Amino acid sequence: MLREQGRSFRWIHAGEERPSEYDLGAAIAARPGLGEVSTITGYVSEEMLDTHIAAADIVVNLRFPSVGESSGTLARAFSAGRCCIVNDTAAYAEIPRDIAVHIPVFDTVEALVRALAGLIDSPELRRTFGERARLFAQTTLALPTVARRYLDVIEASYAEPAEAI
Repeated sequence: MLREQGRSFRWIHAGEERPSEYDLGAAIAARPGLGEVSTITGYVSEEMLDTHIAAADIVVNLRFPSVGESSGTLARAFSAGRCCIVNDTAAYAEIPRDIAVHIPVFDTVEALVRALAGLIDSPELRRTFGERARLFAQTTLALPTVARRYLDVIEASYAEPAEAI
């Protein structure tokens, strides 16, 4: 759809393809010209993943269905100051709206196309999201901050008397 709108992009799917869930390779091959701008890397090392993230203008990290897990890839993208698109579900819904672009889990394709079109057209908007993402990673996601939260929970559990069973 983005190509039909005349937008130029390069799509890299960095990671293992799961054809039993969705045959991405077949979907790309079925669309004329899409193979020219798309690459499926297969499994990549952490170093290569970091290289792909560093080279990206936009990181798309969609998860549905979700069981509330978080994403190491997304945390790396935030740390690298990358503009990210996520599903508005589970733990991702808790990410502030000024840190990442949230799209719904229903009508995802149309929402993703609109989000990507807007971000492709606005380097300044991508930079703004990226700067906010980096700050979020340096503060909220930083190990000292996370450790302090764990300690606060542990200390609070000692402060309250245990309920009788």
